[in-house]
Amino acid sequence: MSFPSSIRSVECVLKILEVIQDVEKLELRIGIHQGDIMEEGNDIFGDDVNITSRINPYAKVGGIVISDKVYRDISSNPKFKTKFVGKPKLKGVKQEVGIFSVVE
Repeated sequence: MSFPSSIRSVECVLKILEVIQDVEKLELRIGIHQGDIMEEGNDIFGDDVNITSRINPYAKVGGIVISDKVYRDISSNPKFKTKFVGKPKLKGVKQEVGIFSVVE
């Protein structure tokens, strides 16, 4: 999905997780990153799409992780609380990416 701001993306994901919390056997993990994408037909691709897919596994089941770019966008908003996860080496990603979990 694409959003006009990092704050709106996190708000949407929190709402999605709230709505699906009682769905049995749904092991959803969500990663959010902000950056440029390239589109070709119905496909999107680029380094920022790759980063999003690589940080996703660092979310706990039913949780959200965000990249350091998104963290910088939302960090001054008091309604979001985050916890630093780390800066793992992400497969196929040359840049260093910090990962944060969004906690309630």
